[in-house]
Amino acid sequence: MKRKIAFSFVALLAMVSTSFAGLGMRYDAVIFDNGLVQFSIYALGTEGDKPSVIDGICVQGGQGVHNVAMPSAGVSATVFDTDWCEPLMDPALKEYDTHFITPPGGYIKLGPAPTETIVAWNPAGLPEMNAYGLPYLSGTGTLSSAQDTALGFAADPSGQTYVLQAVTTFSDAWYGNCVLTGFIRAGGIDECIQIPLRIGPEPGTVAMLVFGGLCLVGIRLRKKIFSNR
Repeated sequence: MKRKIAFSFVALLAMVSTSFAGLGMRYDAVIFDNGLVQFSIYALGTEGDKPSVIDGICVQGGQGVHNVAMPSAGVSATVFDTDWCEPLMDPALKEYDTHFITPPGGYIKLGPAPTETIVAWNPAGLPEMNAYGLPYLSGTGTLSSAQDTALGFAADPSGQTYVLQAVTTFSDAWYGNCVLTGFIRAGGIDECIQIPLRIGPEPGTVAMLVFGGLCLVGIRLRKKIFSNR
């Protein structure tokens, strides 16, 4: 079993103005030892306005998100969590696939289904065939849906609903090159989302660490100069 290190990012990643209820999305991350990082993405809302629609959700940029699909034998691309119920899909590969997580009760599709692409082949060295000798497609690409291609669902009583698993390469996750975009809706509020998916420190944090280090060096040099007088 592959070793995994879990990181939790619980900070709210998107906010609306104070005149509205807070809507946004947050994510947790798991780093795999094959160079991939899995993000579990949640739709968030306040007690009065719990999210019930995601619209135009896309994850693009960098090398792209990692997708696993089996285009043969009538098995569809794994855009939705329910596609992994297919007996020909190896459940061990599910954690490396970018797809929408099906909430209790499922989604109401208010337009065409989202789509995914695979453009770079198998960077993580995953199995290329299942137990029946049928080929997988595995690699980086995109997960996208047009604006107004909304997915409705029953709001979770907790105010947050697990809606998306996104998998990227470690380098893209470190620098936040892959960006989650789209809209989240609740109670008549429509909030725009634009969130880099990252595991590395924020640029501002890096700058502060560098500045702090330079200050410590300066203090040490000053003490040395005065001690030699």
